[in-house]
Order: sequence, then C-alpha cells, then structure tokens
Amino acid sequence: MRACLLASLALLLAGCPAPTSPAPGVEVTVLAAASLTEPLRALAPAFEAEHPGVRLRLSFGATSFLERQAEAGAGFDLFVAAALPPVERLERSGRLDPTTRVVVATNTLVVIVPAGEEAPAPRIRTLADLAGLPRVALGQKGVPVGEYAREALASAGILEEVTQAGYPDEPAVVAAVAEGGAPAGIVYASSLASHPRRDRVARALDVDPRLHAPVVYPAALAAGAPHRELAAALVAHLRGEAGRAALARAGLTTSNE
Repeated sequence: MRACLLASLALLLAGCPAPTSPAPGVEVTVLAAASLTEPLRALAPAFEAEHPGVRLRLSFGATSFLERQAEAGAGFDLFVAAALPPVERLERSGRLDPTTRVVVATNTLVVIVPAGEEAPAPRIRTLADLAGLPRVALGQKGVPVGEYAREALASAGILEEVTQAGYPDEPAVVAAVAEGGAPAGIVYASSLASHPRRDRVARALDVDPRLHAPVVYPAALAAGAPHRELAAALVAHLRGEAGRAALARAGLTTSNE
C-alpha cells in the first residue's frame, strides 16, 4: 500500500508544472544624438515608473556614428537624430519606419570661446572674425553639428578661410574650447545649458539661422521594432508636458510637428 501511495505521489508531482521565475524586464533600446543626453536621462525614471518592468537602454553618440551602427544591423527600437538626412537614409535602407517620423525638438548654433581670466577670449563680433583665429573647433565631417557649422561658414563666404579642427561629436567640441584646445568653436546653443563644462565657455555670437538648414531632431521607430508600442509611448512622453519641460531645461526648443 505504501509503495502504491508513493508511486501515486510521484506521478502527481510529475504532472505539476515547475515553479516559474518572474518574467525578465523589457528593455527598450534608444539610439539618440549626444545633445539629447540630459533630457532623455531626466525623463527615463518617470517613464520606467509608468511602465513597470520596462527599462530604457539609452545609447548616446554622434548621429553619424549611430547611423553606422543602425546600418550595420544593431538592434534598437527608437532612433533620434540631430539632423534629417541620416534619418532619411535609414528610411531608404529599410532600417526605420518612415510613417513614424516626427520632429521632437529644434536647436540653434552659437560660437563659443573660453571663459575666465586665465583663458582670455578672442573678440568675436561676426563669423568673419573666426577667419583670424589659428583654429576653430567643429564637429567632424558627417557629424551634424559640424555640417551645420560648415554650411553656415560657406553661406557667409568664409569656409575656406577658417582653419578647422574636427572633433567626433558636439560635447568634444565644447570640451576642446573649455580646455584650451581651440580659441573658439561652433556648437548647439543647448550646450550652454547642459554641458558639464559650460561654466568654462562663453557665448560669443549667435549664428544667423538663415545661414544653415534648420537644426531639427527627428525621431523614428525601427522597422520591425521589437517593442514598437513602448517606443511610440516614449516618443509621446518626450513630446508631452514633462518632455517639453526637460528639453527646455536642456536648452532645446520643443516642436509640435
């Protein structure tokens, strides 16, 4: 009898499903322009709190670098660039869904110089004054902040007269001027609100926006994004009241496009 009971118990246990572990959290991957670092990091905790079990994996860098990652097959859910052409190229190659593209913010260009008595700033009243400097820090070719700057210099007729020093992204341009690597640089106005070394640079000149294409931040979902609904929710969050406030604190202008 005891043997029969043990056998029956064994069969019963074998038929019961094993205890399951909690499902792992969902990770939404975002590739975003470096100048969006502060607002996206500021928004992440609230978004994650509204979506329990969801974690944002934020990857920042020069848009040109992120574009190459996307083209090489990197997995992601949302792409937010600092210029329109990279997004258009990724749409044509089938990496982004063009029906999801929206502009989430805009920016402007400024000329910056070192701040502080130990690094006297050159006097910059017009873009033409940059031609008299030994070098001017710009984003490398292909990096949006550098492309906007070169377009402005070309429109002003002084591109060939300016000695350019190229840097991999916009934060590196700010750092170069702050640390004395260049007497001036051209960056986004948002740098003066969000860059860690913003107290070591000064705004010398606002670049006339008519000299270059509008500085826009288009966002688009990856074609076949693994977490499409969550990525779309993040875009809506970025364009909502909290997102607009975070963008404004970072020195960006919000967009309703």
